[in-house]
Amino acid sequence: MKVIPTPEGGLPGSQYSLLMRTMNSGIPSMRTHTVQQDDLIANCISRLGTSISPSDIPNVVTRVFLPPADQWEDRSGPHFGFRISASTVTNERTSKGFFGSRSETAEPYWPGIWIHFRSKTNRKVEEDSAFLTVRGNSRGQDVRYKEIPADQFGWWTLGMSVTPNGQIHYYAKPGIEDLTEKDYLTSQFPYSYSARTFRTFFFDVCNKDDGKTWSTPFVIDDTKLYLVNASRVAASVKRKVEREARRKAQMNA
Repeated sequence: MKVIPTPEGGLPGSQYSLLMRTMNSGIPSMRTHTVQQDDLIANCISRLGTSISPSDIPNVVTRVFLPPADQWEDRSGPHFGFRISASTVTNERTSKGFFGSRSETAEPYWPGIWIHFRSKTNRKVEEDSAFLTVRGNSRGQDVRYKEIPADQFGWWTLGMSVTPNGQIHYYAKPGIEDLTEKDYLTSQFPYSYSARTFRTFFFDVCNKDDGKTWSTPFVIDDTKLYLVNASRVAASVKRKVEREARRKAQMNA
């Protein structure tokens, strides 16, 4: 990661953005020679001091810069992901027979929006292009939703929200303008799960894990988490700030 001057066409007033790129993805000190990923994770629960409920209606938004086609890793497939960490509750039978019982287990899952590249060096591909997929449908499969021709590479705005029924909603548009209902892609219950908790958001960058191939250089900016119903979380943050202030005062006394 590297802080760099914001690429042309970015948000007004934005001077710097974050460059994300990897070479040594996957398991450290191992070479799989397959497509692997590195993650950049926002530590929401620790920073806020509480988890987030779907009843809070969390929304996450980011701007991402897609570089010119000649700067992409020369590989067709997934290159970048903007995702959330959610969890649901599943029921599992703990024993068999007449006295069998069921217990509730927290089940994490990671919905998101992926950017895939089509390289013209592949057979049957005439021009470089990209497309967006959503993870995922009720069976957990990625579904393609939007084509991105090479002349639309540049800044894109991506977003996701979680509603009180536990459903995930996906949005995307070219450019830097705020998302609206016109930018809606789809709503899904990935894996047929209904979210009980929103934990955090994160980014993925992917490459061929061969120890010599750099991933595509993506740039992100102005990533934000919004809560429609923020009073509960705001109160928790206030208490956390007050505790930290008291702790510092005691240390300096």
